[in-house]
Amino acid sequence: MTEYVLQDRLLLTNWAISVSDGVIILTDTVSSASSEFITRDITNTSDYWQWFIYDGVLSIESIISVVDDSIDLVDSVSGVTWRLQVNTGYPVIIEVSASTSFIPLITIL
Repeated sequence: MTEYVLQDRLLLTNWAISVSDGVIILTDTVSSASSEFITRDITNTSDYWQWFIYDGVLSIESIISVVDDSIDLVDSVSGVTWRLQVNTGYPVIIEVSASTSFIPLITIL
């Protein structure tokens, strides 16, 4: 898929999550929203994280679950497939064909 749509918990608007040249892009959309999804931490495998959008920011929160959704997005520029994941509590995108290559979605200064 090229995008995944979530509803903003605060603004109640819908945002399309996509990847362009290895960068996550959030775009407001009138498309119908899908369910918030849950992924298992790739390092701390007993931890699960629910993905959501709050006030226009893609975020995660810890959740007790055994669900592990896979959200794969095809990069609109390179055609590379990226998977939204969490690594030790930090959201990342992982290149599906080379699971050791990942890009953090946040930078801590």
